[in-house]
Amino acid sequence: MRSLRLGEKHKKATTLAEALLTYIMHKSEKFWNRVASKSSEKPGGTSLQVIQQSQKYLTPEDAILDIGCGNGSITTELAKAVKHVDAIDISSRMLEFAQEAAERKSIRNIDFRKATLEDLSTADRSYSVVTAFSVLHYIEDTTGFARQVYELLNPVGYFISSTPCLGDKKSSMNKLVLFLSKIRILPPVWFYKKEELESSLKKAGFEMVEAEMISEMQENFLVAKKTVKNAHATQPN
Repeated sequence: MRSLRLGEKHKKATTLAEALLTYIMHKSEKFWNRVASKSSEKPGGTSLQVIQQSQKYLTPEDAILDIGCGNGSITTELAKAVKHVDAIDISSRMLEFAQEAAERKSIRNIDFRKATLEDLSTADRSYSVVTAFSVLHYIEDTTGFARQVYELLNPVGYFISSTPCLGDKKSSMNKLVLFLSKIRILPPVWFYKKEELESSLKKAGFEMVEAEMISEMQENFLVAKKTVKNAHATQPN
C-alpha cells in the first residue's frame, strides 16, 4: 500500500508540474503575441552582428534549427546561406509575421512551426547547426536545454546563441526587468552570467568555440561545438 501511495503522489506531482509548465507557456505565448506587432522585421545593430558572426559557421548544404525564431528577422537572413531551416516559436502571432516576411523576401526554404524544443524528436531530423537567439535567459534549466540541443545535432555540429547575461552587471534596467517579471508583465527571466552559460554547455558535452560580448546589454554571442569524444557528457550525473 505504501508503494501505491507513493506512486499516486508521484503521479499527482508530475501532473501538477505539467499543468504549471502549460500555464507558464500559455502566459509566455500571450506576451509574445502582444508584442509581435511592435517588433521590427528589419534586423537592428546587434541582430546584424549576430547574423554576420553566425554565417561563418554555415554552409550551403546545412539544415539548421532556429529555436525561438520570433518575427524571423534573423531567421530569414540565415536561410539565405543554408539549404533548409526549421524555425520554431511558441507565439502563433510571431510565426505569422515571420512567414509573411519570408514570403515578401521570396525565401522558400524555411519551415515555420509552433513548437517548443520538447516537441521535437531526434528521429525527425538532425541538424548541422542549432541556433537560439535571445532565448536562454528565459530557460531555467539551461543544462537540460543544452542536452536536448546536443541530441538534435549531427556528430560534429554547432550550437549558436546570443543571450543577455544580466547577471554580469548590476543596472537599473536589470531591476526593472526583474520587477516586470515578478508582476508577470514579462515572462520569467533568469539573470545568468556568461560563465554559467558556458558551464551549462560544457556539462552537456559541448566544446566552446567562441564567446564575445556584443552589446551594452551584456549580450553574449556563444558558439559551442558537439564532438563525438564528448558524447558521454550528455548523460545526467
